[in-house]
Amino acid sequence: MPLHPAWAKNVARRVLAATISPEPDRKHRPAIAAHFDDRGAYCGGQLPLKWHLDHLVSFDLGGSNHLSNRVAACPPCNEDEKRDMEWVAFLRQKCASDAQYQERLARIQAWRARHGGDADAVVPEATRRAYTREVQFVSAAIDEAHARLKAARL
Repeated sequence: MPLHPAWAKNVARRVLAATISPEPDRKHRPAIAAHFDDRGAYCGGQLPLKWHLDHLVSFDLGGSNHLSNRVAACPPCNEDEKRDMEWVAFLRQKCASDAQYQERLARIQAWRARHGGDADAVVPEATRRAYTREVQFVSAAIDEAHARLKAARL
């Protein structure tokens, strides 16, 4: 993978996010996959070997890394399709019928309820503001260092 300032900023953002809301332990992945029958929570497709642990509510929109806010997703759903779309609307879009939608919604809601529901799924506003300030600071520092080194290279 080519190294680029955007990559460094993304890594820094994730490190800072994990400071205020730790990522679920990898040991939880088998239980997550099993709860969703080894299928993507949104599309219902078979999970590939390298499936994603998606945020229902993105971290940038206030969602936490808590298990109650994470579901099994295939890479296309997580990386290309959902983006910052509200998860319930995305789920509706991915389902061919209302029965399919209700079944997948019930499975996601059961997962959330089993792990604490909405209470732990949200990062408090004051903490989010502090996180945003730090991410902006680190991002600017990376951009400035990159520009200085690029200029020194000439």
